Amino acid sequence: MDEQRDGILDAIADKTAVLEALKHDFDFVVVGGGTAGLVLANRLSKDPSTSVLVLEAGKDQPLDDKIDIPGLSGGLQAPIREFRSEFYGMAEGNGGRLRRLGAVGKSRMNWEGLLPYFKKSETYHQPDHLGAAGQHAVPEYDPVVHGNKGPLQASVPPYLSPHIQGVFAALRDDMGIRECPDLNGGNILGVGYCPSSIDPTNSTRCTSADAYLDPILAGRENLLVITGALATKIIWAENRDENGEMVAAGVEFLQTGKDGANTKPFRAMATKEVILSAGSIASPQLLELSGVGDSRHLQEFGIETVIDLPGVGENLQDHLSTSITFTLKSPLKSMDDYRRSSTPAAGLFHKLVDDQYNRHHGMLTQAAPVLAFLTPEMLLETDEEREIGSGMLDLQAGNNGDTDLDPEQRAVIYQNKDRSPMIELCPLNFKMGPVADPDSSHFGIMAAVLHPMSRGWIHIHSSDPYLPPAIQPNYLSHPSDIYYLAKGAEFIRSLAQTPTLAAVISEEASPGLARVPEDSKEKGWYDYFRKGNVLTVHHPVGTCAMLPRSKNGVVSPELRLYGAPNVRIVDASIFPLQIAAHTQATVYAVAEKAAAMIIRSWPGSPSQ
Repeated sequence: MDEQRDGILDAIADKTAVLEALKHDFDFVVVGGGTAGLVLANRLSKDPSTSVLVLEAGKDQPLDDKIDIPGLSGGLQAPIREFRSEFYGMAEGNGGRLRRLGAVGKSRMNWEGLLPYFKKSETYHQPDHLGAAGQHAVPEYDPVVHGNKGPLQASVPPYLSPHIQGVFAALRDDMGIRECPDLNGGNILGVGYCPSSIDPTNSTRCTSADAYLDPILAGRENLLVITGALATKIIWAENRDENGEMVAAGVEFLQTGKDGANTKPFRAMATKEVILSAGSIASPQLLELSGVGDSRHLQEFGIETVIDLPGVGENLQDHLSTSITFTLKSPLKSMDDYRRSSTPAAGLFHKLVDDQYNRHHGMLTQAAPVLAFLTPEMLLETDEEREIGSGMLDLQAGNNGDTDLDPEQRAVIYQNKDRSPMIELCPLNFKMGPVADPDSSHFGIMAAVLHPMSRGWIHIHSSDPYLPPAIQPNYLSHPSDIYYLAKGAEFIRSLAQTPTLAAVISEEASPGLARVPEDSKEKGWYDYFRKGNVLTVHHPVGTCAMLPRSKNGVVSPELRLYGAPNVRIVDASIFPLQIAAHTQATVYAVAEKAAAMIIRSWPGSPSQ
């Protein structure tokens, strides 16, 4: 077992020490040691008189190449619960979309309200070069929207593979897509170079643990992180507050793992607040296990309803993607050449690390350095296609009764369809589907729907906390999602035929024209999608939405749980509407803002 570090206890290996620590109450108990949870841990524990406990179901696993090396992104595509389990680490944001996010919830969780906290979270490193000499210009950036003193290190990778740069050039020069000078600048439309949470001093991914936990852990005796701790329910006080609302007294948790159920539960008590930062899947699960949710659903599993909140677990939205893989012309190489399990490939990988990565150069330093965000005007070729796409966005209901859209959400998406991106394109330096010739070098281009109209849900299907919840995302249940994802795939095929990319592409390797013919319309692509050829982008949001309680909201604009104001939820589950960007940067900003709100709400707490 790895040596345990100061400030971190493992509920399995350090049971005696954990029990000793839990003899004392904490001011704040935070459930979840990920993106949001560690921001809160850092900011709330800055006051030495404030005690903070973080409960994390996963384990501490520093120095994992699959996490740390940007070029290995995608290597953790599996259902895991791990401490430090951030995947792509994109740092982009979308000002226009965030303005509309705030409009739905009637709060200051919008671009103007969050911009100071985006800046507070990051230190942005502007590169003095990008790629080989003369390859392309250094990307511009707007210093007004970037931070320079935050914990999270953000940078543009110093290297772009020729075919990845080719996607940029083909979009801008051959397809006429505008160049976006700064994808973090509030206007995300067009193609641009993508800042990522990568520390340029060592070319490693900067996780929330690297940024917010490691620098302060040894010096803060008032902060404790317990790993291997599966939160099972909120402990409710016997008496309600003066307004007749429930009061959280703490959190009960078990050891993570199959043997944990046979042990006595631990109890961590909180004198001020319990904060859920377990994510869009685990936060609603924990609420339902604690008696918070739709009373009819809770009764099915013998759980007493403490707060009847039908919105818990509903409103699930996610970015869904498909991809096309291309075979590269020799001598171009991709990560496929180094990811094979053969001995020669392993030797090539180690050589790549020694010769390039350790010198902060080469393909291992890049994750997804080029992104494009396309409006319907950019994506669709004819007025007829645009009219069809617009009409589908105006549909209230999907293909089944479970996915009827809230009228306000539908209106926000429809009214902004001409100035907000509908599809994201993301080239990645490895094959993204089955190919006929696995020994060739490939790269893929992914298309993702940014304004999903499909709505799903996440609910417990047992009172056993060790069982994962049932998840029904209802992917492609709304015609708009099918239409735009198909058009995204068609656009990628057109892009591949441009002179710039035709010079580096040998052929389409997956799906190939035999599976999806060139003249396929939405029906042909939909048949392809239905066979499992779509992938989540791991951006679930909305399951504890910040909306009015009368509209199935779960938390207030102050992120307080309706019916229990000393419980807050701080993670992507509070987004009432999916954002047209990757979610991580926005979660950092929401967590920074939440920390400031929490501190202000307790008189006598110092400003952070």
